[in-house]
Amino acid sequence: MAGLALALAAALLVIHHRILKPEQDQPLRRAVPGAADLPTPTAARPAGDGTEASPPLDESSPEPTGLVAPADAPGHAPDPVEALRQKAAGRARAGKTVEAINLLEEGLSRWPGQDLLTRDLSRMFALRGWERFNLKDYDRALGFFSEALYYWPENHEAMRGAAYVHYQERDLEAAENLLRRIIDQGGDRPEVYTLLGRICYETDRLKQALHYFQVSLAQSPEQPELTVLADRVRREFKVEKDFESLESRHFQIKFEGRKDPAVARMIEEICKEAYASVGSRLGLYPQLQITVILYTDQQFSDITRMPAWAGAVFDGKIRLPARGLTHRNNTLVRIIYHEFTHALIHDVTRGRAPVWLHEGLAQIEEGVDPGRARAASILVKAGGPMPLTDLEKEFVKMPKDKADLGYLQSWLAAVYLEDAYGPYAHRDLLRYLGQGDDIRAATRRLTGRQFETFDDDFQKWIAAWAQALP
Repeated sequence: MAGLALALAAALLVIHHRILKPEQDQPLRRAVPGAADLPTPTAARPAGDGTEASPPLDESSPEPTGLVAPADAPGHAPDPVEALRQKAAGRARAGKTVEAINLLEEGLSRWPGQDLLTRDLSRMFALRGWERFNLKDYDRALGFFSEALYYWPENHEAMRGAAYVHYQERDLEAAENLLRRIIDQGGDRPEVYTLLGRICYETDRLKQALHYFQVSLAQSPEQPELTVLADRVRREFKVEKDFESLESRHFQIKFEGRKDPAVARMIEEICKEAYASVGSRLGLYPQLQITVILYTDQQFSDITRMPAWAGAVFDGKIRLPARGLTHRNNTLVRIIYHEFTHALIHDVTRGRAPVWLHEGLAQIEEGVDPGRARAASILVKAGGPMPLTDLEKEFVKMPKDKADLGYLQSWLAAVYLEDAYGPYAHRDLLRYLGQGDDIRAATRRLTGRQFETFDDDFQKWIAAWAQALP
């Protein structure tokens, strides 16, 4: 029987719960049990700190796990059922997943309520969900996870998958409810604590986030990215634990209360103006509240590891060195508009926008306009432009002089999008990214052209403008 369990574990691929033709591989859209309106469990929960914070889930998709229940588990199957499971496993191993699901469904029709068949089917739905998740097909992924939970409501792998989908879709409350339900049922896995920590970080519960990261690292110490993040959260909590907060519907402004209440109110007003202005121009608005944190120069350097002369940073939150700010000025307004644009893009695209699109739109919204011909001429004389795919790879590694050229090309790319594809090009491209497309697919939907062709047309447009300069 152990051999059967291993065979099925290796074979868990893609299944749908009805007898279907391959082209009908669509999940039913059942509600995910426990995704909403669950009581918040108290197990494994640290004392809250009342604070709140953010980065996105790392790009590497979590690997699904879960073995088929061994045959000596409760509800031991009769031999004909075991034979059917073996046969279904063989079909799945061969990639004939529709045949496998048909066999399992036939088995359930012959032995209604047979626990092992039902759980096998649930696990297969969960793995089908992970496959769609890895392809960023979140809608269908959630459908398959829902199917898995329909057949077996305690399938932790399906709960975790549904939580990851909700996280990607920015329904953080639903994701957190599912993760806490897993923990409450004894699902003690590092991936669960890591995602729960990220949600706490994004909702600015720093103490809880640090607790969950530490639990995850205690279970699985070899997580270098999480180690770095936990160290950062520890620094943030040390600096911000006594900060006060000024909250509105769309913004939370955090600051040292005894020093900066007037400055915080001024920052909040500029943020509200940016929300109205940038949102109106793009026709898009962020769904989640945006956190803005005011630091002293030293605090800013300690948290961001960037020099205090940097204007600001957006890394899921807008971090702003106050530098003795006492009144509104044009530089401050430009910086906030720029960083708010990053926050909006990150929110509406679920973190899928490339750097060049981020920086191009942020510059437009802050009011940068060097002129098409002048910008194109500078870029061409410096040996550019480079293909956008190369710009994306190199941007973060560029020295300052090259980075200036990267910003210039990014601005030109954003301008070109509107010049070539109309006033709604920015809005539509961001929407497509938010719907799950990567930049290549989103560009193809917008332009009707392959990304390489779009990029080649952009390069020619730059060359034409460079020649237009007297």
